[in-house]
Amino acid sequence: MLGATVMPHAIYLHSSLVRDRHADTDHDKEVLLRASRIDVTWSLVLSQVILSFGIPLAIIPLMRYTRSREIMGHFADGPALRVTSTIIAILIVALNAALIVLTSLGID
Repeated sequence: MLGATVMPHAIYLHSSLVRDRHADTDHDKEVLLRASRIDVTWSLVLSQVILSFGIPLAIIPLMRYTRSREIMGHFADGPALRVTSTIIAILIVALNAALIVLTSLGID
């Protein structure tokens, strides 16, 4: 939450992207502000897409470790939890793949 509040503020108000742009009319100011917001929004979207690559890299090994009787002993996952976690992992990986494809194609 803090990052979502602070990051756009820091980029938008204190960066040279906005300070170095001079606008004479109100229309020019509106255009510059709109362009600055798009740049920040696109940067945040791309950062989330990049972060989504790491989710499967954490979930799949974690599932393998918690299923292993050799590693977890009697604390290993049971059959119901294995099925549930597999379904959830497949759903997360599919949603992340869709996010990556839609973002790369520019589809909103």
